[in-house]
Amino acid sequence: MAGAARERRALRMKKEELEHLPEVPATVTVNTVFSVIHYGLARHFAEEAAKGRPPGVPQMGLPAASVIHAATALEAFIFEQYQFAAGAGAEMRSLVEELQDSRGLTLEAKWLLLPRLQGNALFDKSREPFDSFRLLVALRNAIVHSASKSLKHAQFPSRSLKGLAAKFSYNEDPRATWDTNVLTPACARWACNTAAAMVEEYFRLAGQRPIQTYRWTGFQPEAKTE
Repeated sequence: MAGAARERRALRMKKEELEHLPEVPATVTVNTVFSVIHYGLARHFAEEAAKGRPPGVPQMGLPAASVIHAATALEAFIFEQYQFAAGAGAEMRSLVEELQDSRGLTLEAKWLLLPRLQGNALFDKSREPFDSFRLLVALRNAIVHSASKSLKHAQFPSRSLKGLAAKFSYNEDPRATWDTNVLTPACARWACNTAAAMVEEYFRLAGQRPIQTYRWTGFQPEAKTE
């Protein structure tokens, strides 16, 4: 008992030392919270994109980096939550390990399944922020797994990306490529806001307030100009 008490005390001290670590069961190994790092990078690149294109960087470079890190932050976050859920007992741990070994489970499916396993309220796939989340993942995939087939100017690599027009304003230059048109500072802000909204909604469905670690700050809407 004394050993267990010392272990819990050491864990509390470690958490106070490293404010970025979330509250987790004492039975779970505490690792670096990479979702926070990725979200911080997404915000950084979005802020830099708003300042203009730096020398030597393609026009869509910073927004693309922001999108990639925002989507990766959500992938890392849900993985972290599965790890924390594994500390709830042997049955849950076995189920989590089985799911993690399943190669056919998409990122979207992981986000939908965990609240169900935990007995929490479920995401509404037809509403925000899940609708934007699916578009964010599709956009990240289009950037990372760029199509080998040739595309006409302004042609999207997949039909699903056309839904981006309802999320933020982007260029519609028929002479430009789709990525040059879409990957703008507004796109970067939307990606960060989507990531922050998904994490907030996850905790809301669980009946919890996000702990400080996961209070990811999005961007305020830009003031409209006359």
